[in-house]
Amino acid sequence: MKIIVAGAGIGGLYAAGLFAKSGHEVVVYEKVKRVEDMRYDWHDDVNPSVFADLSVPVPVGSFPKKNWTFITPYEKGRMPLIQRADLIDISVQRKELNKVLVGLLESATIEWGTEATKAIVDGDRVVGIEIVKEGTRKEVFGDLIIDSCGVFSPIRKSLPEAFNVPDVDRESVFFVRRFFFKAKEGVPFPTDTNKVYMKHIGQKGISWCIACDNGTVDVLIGRVGKMTEEETELSLADLRKNNPILSDELLGGGNFCTIPVRRPLSNPVANGYVAIGDSACLTVPMIGSGIATSLQAADILVKTVNATGSSDVATLWQYRVKINKLFGAEHCAVETLKNWLLEQKDDDIHFFLTSGILRNEDLQNASVGKMIKLEFPDIFHKGLVGMKNPLLLLKTLVMLQRANKAKRISERIPKTYNKERVLRWQKKTDGCF
Repeated sequence: MKIIVAGAGIGGLYAAGLFAKSGHEVVVYEKVKRVEDMRYDWHDDVNPSVFADLSVPVPVGSFPKKNWTFITPYEKGRMPLIQRADLIDISVQRKELNKVLVGLLESATIEWGTEATKAIVDGDRVVGIEIVKEGTRKEVFGDLIIDSCGVFSPIRKSLPEAFNVPDVDRESVFFVRRFFFKAKEGVPFPTDTNKVYMKHIGQKGISWCIACDNGTVDVLIGRVGKMTEEETELSLADLRKNNPILSDELLGGGNFCTIPVRRPLSNPVANGYVAIGDSACLTVPMIGSGIATSLQAADILVKTVNATGSSDVATLWQYRVKINKLFGAEHCAVETLKNWLLEQKDDDIHFFLTSGILRNEDLQNASVGKMIKLEFPDIFHKGLVGMKNPLLLLKTLVMLQRANKAKRISERIPKTYNKERVLRWQKKTDGCF
C-alpha cells in the first residue's frame, strides 16, 4: 500500500514509521526544510508510561514535572495540585521528540520544504493531495492519505461536505503565545514554581508562569477563540507584577500557535483518508496536550489498517471506535467541564477552586483527561461544601449531568460503519456542544 502523510505532526510521523516498518511505501510531505525547523522550541508534558508502552525512546533532556498551583482570577486565591506518583508527567522537548520520531522512520521518505495544500478526490474517495514545492504545484497519489496538518488543516477543509468530516470552530481552539525569559538575578526562587492562572485577568483562557531549575522562566498566555497583541502585553505585565523572578530578557519562544482544546472529531475518516493528531483534535481538552494521545492513535491506526490491508472507510472507522474507547468518550465529558469553567463568573471560579468542592483527586483526573467522579461519600462532601454557595452547587450538578450525558452518547458510537447510523450518532454527540 502507498501511504501519503500530509504534514509531519507527531501522530503522522509515528504512523509513518510504523507503516514503513510494516512494509508499506510511505512518503511524508512537510513544509519546513529540515528537522531542526520543525515545531516550536517548547517542552510539553507526557506521561512516561506512553513511551514505555509503545517502545519509543524518551527524548534527550526530558525531566519530571513539578506540582502545579492553580491561581483564581485576579490572584484572589490558589489551589495546589499534588500529583500521584504514577501520574507525574515528564516534560519533553518537542524538537528532541522530532528527532526521535524521524529516527524511527525506517524506509519512509520525507519531502522537506513541501506544503500539502488540498485533497484530491475521485468520487467518494480521497486519492491524493496537491503539494507545493518551491512555487511549483504538483499532484501526488496514494492508497491512504494521513492528514497530520494541524487543527486548521487545509486537507480536511478541502474535503467534500458529503464526507461528513466536520470542521473545527474557533471557540474550541486555544490561541497561544509562549515565551522563555531569563530569571531575574538576586530574586529568591519561588516555592510554588509552576503556577496556572485561571481566567487570567478576567479573560477567557489561562496563563502560566513556571520558574525552571535551569534559570529560565517559562510563560504561556492562551485564550480560547481569539487573542490580541494587547491581551498578551497586559497578561505579561500582570505576570511580572506577581512573579518577581520574571525578567524582561527574552531567551526564546514568542511563537504564536493554535491548539484544539476539545473532544476528538466525531468523524475523522473517509475512504482513503484519516486525520490524526491536532487535525483530528486528539488533545486533552483541559490542557491541550496531545503528544500521548497522538502516539497512541498512530499505533491504533497502523494496527487497524494492517489487520485488513484496506483503507476503506469501514476499516478506518474502527480506528475512530478504538480511540473513543481509549479516551474519546471521556474527553467529551472533560470538554463539558472546560467549557463550563470558561463561562463562570470570576468569584464562582474562586469558590470552585478554593472552597474544597473541587478536591485534589478531581484536579488529578482533569489533568490527564479524566472527568470528575461523584461517588459516596464524595457526593455528600461536595453537597455539604456547596451549600455555602447553593446556586453554584446547582450549576455544578447540572454541568456534571450534562458531562455524563455527553460521555454516554459518545459511548454509543456505531461499532461498524454504516453511513446513516454514523451520521445520526455524529449529530447527537456534536449536538451536546
